[in-house]
Amino acid sequence: MIKVGIVLMPDSNWLGGANYYSNLIHAATTTSGSQIEFVAITDSNRDISQLEAFKCSDVIKTKLLKRFSFAWFLRQVSTKLFKNDFLLSALLRKYEVDVLTHSGWLRKNSKIPTIGWIPDFQHVHLPNFFTESELKARNKAFLDTCTLCTKVIVSSHDALSDLERFCPEAISKAVVMQFAVPPRRLGKQLVTLDELKSRYGFGTPFFLLPNQFWAHKNHQVVIDAIAILKRRNEHVTVLATGNTNDYRQPMFFETLEQQIKSKNIAGEFKILGMIPKVDLEVLYHHANAILNPSLFEGWSTVVEEAKTLRKTIILSDIPIHKEQKPTDGIYFNPKNAEALADLLIQHNNVENLNDIDNDINSYKLSKANFNDYGNRYRTIVKQVLKPNTTEI
Repeated sequence: MIKVGIVLMPDSNWLGGANYYSNLIHAATTTSGSQIEFVAITDSNRDISQLEAFKCSDVIKTKLLKRFSFAWFLRQVSTKLFKNDFLLSALLRKYEVDVLTHSGWLRKNSKIPTIGWIPDFQHVHLPNFFTESELKARNKAFLDTCTLCTKVIVSSHDALSDLERFCPEAISKAVVMQFAVPPRRLGKQLVTLDELKSRYGFGTPFFLLPNQFWAHKNHQVVIDAIAILKRRNEHVTVLATGNTNDYRQPMFFETLEQQIKSKNIAGEFKILGMIPKVDLEVLYHHANAILNPSLFEGWSTVVEEAKTLRKTIILSDIPIHKEQKPTDGIYFNPKNAEALADLLIQHNNVENLNDIDNDINSYKLSKANFNDYGNRYRTIVKQVLKPNTTEI
């Protein structure tokens, strides 16, 4: 059995990251014939129940990850001065961890290989959404990943092109791993649509916008499109779910709320915020279409969810969305609210529910894609291990 260590410090500000890690672990460990097990590494004060969703075989709690502890300070100093994370290396050796994944580097030519992950180069394309200190920190972290990790995973060919421009020397160790989401079938609903309509106060038909309220997610164009329709005396309903806190722009959500109020569209653009997963799945199923107007993505989970469920998705025509190739995708310019308004009206009365045959076929295709994802990761692990390591 191959032990793969992964640092897990769940962050409520980046739910997409938690979902990514959970799906990665699921794909790598449930694929037929897998001989991989994940060991979670977290801070000494962490409530282990917070890690249950990741389904790791073991959890290592350490003060090395407890901010401002003596061990944490010592680790910060040693890695900065010597480019050598010898304290974490020693901990991993103690627990016989074979590979460290998605958690940074140990040192160049470390006996424990490291698999780095760069989700995207958003800060390069949209620097105005970051402070100067954040830009410097990201550049440094990415360069360290490129130079000190054994392998570097990027989530798309689009990101690979960015990586080649950012650090050409890293291309020889870079691999593309397009992630997938677990296959889903609607099955028996734990909650009915009527219950959700009563709970959240919306009617049908509706569109679903399941993105965090971060500036680059571009909720603005949807708000503008709804306002355009209202001036035409045409009406649609958009349900917006997700985290309302943008740590980079704390006032962003409040600004959106003010615009919704000033345009008098609170009845059409309904903010549900964070809702239970079972509720979200029912909304996915009953929505006329899914919306993703984002200005930038690394590899969109929203698009993958729509693909898995064979839902129509109206999405921005950015390169990464075109690379994801949703079968039922309809593209628009993310800066053109008029075009989006026209698309919303076109699909407002077109019911988009999966029939049984479509559900079964979608499930089979999604299962195959998810298995391919797990196999792809296993191959990468195999590539970083020594030749005499057990086949996985």
